[in-house]
Amino acid sequence: MTESNEWLFVSWIGYHGRSDDLAAQLPAREEYVTGGEGNRLVRYVRQWVETRRLVKQTRPSAIFVMQPPVLALWSVLSAAPNETFIVGDLHTGVFTDRKWSWAARGLLRSLRRRQGAVIVTNESLADRCRTIGTTTFVLDDAVPRRVGTAPASPESTNLSDLTVDEYVLVPLAYASDEPLDEILAAAAEDSTRAWVLTGRAPEAVRRAASPNVRFSGFVSNDDYNWLAANAGVVLACTDEEDTMQRAGYEAVSWERPLVTSRMRVLKDYFGDAAEFADPTSASILLAIQRAVSDREGLISRIAALGERKREEHALGLAKVRDFTAGRER
Repeated sequence: MTESNEWLFVSWIGYHGRSDDLAAQLPAREEYVTGGEGNRLVRYVRQWVETRRLVKQTRPSAIFVMQPPVLALWSVLSAAPNETFIVGDLHTGVFTDRKWSWAARGLLRSLRRRQGAVIVTNESLADRCRTIGTTTFVLDDAVPRRVGTAPASPESTNLSDLTVDEYVLVPLAYASDEPLDEILAAAAEDSTRAWVLTGRAPEAVRRAASPNVRFSGFVSNDDYNWLAANAGVVLACTDEEDTMQRAGYEAVSWERPLVTSRMRVLKDYFGDAAEFADPTSASILLAIQRAVSDREGLISRIAALGERKREEHALGLAKVRDFTAGRER
């Protein structure tokens, strides 16, 4: 087995759960390159320089790079010797975010020329990569069973009055694919139940929210775990196809009732273990109500799904690990 310091996992972000899980499981040395303070351009320049320095100093035999931003992968390609095996962990934004999608084909061709590889989260994205001729692996996020591991109570006083199993948890990045107006409208119609929206909400979203909406802001890992473990329903919404939902994976780990979008990849993954909704307030609210009514049934089915997905993930990870070990030169 390759020692962890011989492989490197680079992410241009302060922390990401998928990167953390993959780095631990491969195993690989995990490096988060943030670029410090300043505007985005300044940070990108610093991240580019820091990443090149890191690659040249550590000289790993294999490098995994979280994507996007595509600049992270290009900086690794520019610094790594030809014998270094490079793998891009391509999140959906590489293909759907206009900021990066223009570069997707060039990125895939660059990896093909370097005899590198990519990891994606579903077969639909894999098909796009394979048409370019790039070696491609499909690997969902890990869904370790976490039931019973959360703190007994939250640290934040902003969360202390929430009733266990009675609130809707809505993990958000306030990204372009999240139907925020429809989520807020559904919450307003469900006025007797608390809806907890995570992340740093824009002021316009806060102003538009009904009184039953709670904005948690960025919370500690312990408080987020408490929120996920005790939610009555987890809502993971997108209006884009081919976009997996980290919040959906978390619902599987914590065995919580899940409502997610009626998109192809989400239906394929969750099957009968979730309720599905269109990105409209009426559809979201009806799905929440169905999830509440079928709470025990959903918990049972999502627990069974977790068992299956853990087996599938272990097999997929072994393929990536074995292929990478075989390509070390």
